[in-house]
Amino acid sequence: MTSFVRTDAITNHAGVERVRRAADHLGTSSTGLFAFVANFAKSWTEARRRAREEERHYNRALREARLIADLSRAMNGLAVDNIRRYD
Repeated sequence: MTSFVRTDAITNHAGVERVRRAADHLGTSSTGLFAFVANFAKSWTEARRRAREEERHYNRALREARLIADLSRAMNGLAVDNIRRYD
């Protein structure tokens, strides 16, 4: 066993106190940080889901002429409605 370790040394070392204060501070602010990270992850996941859905829709439109015709009609209808609102 080691003979030079002092077990009767002071326990309130300055470094230990700084670590304790940092841990306490992190404990109080970690809920806000966790909420931020969780919100970011949720929005990123939602954006990725929408991108996959859009990619699937685009690839399907490339294969099906009927889908392209439906999109074209919808876009022309929206354009006509937009023009009518400005008259």
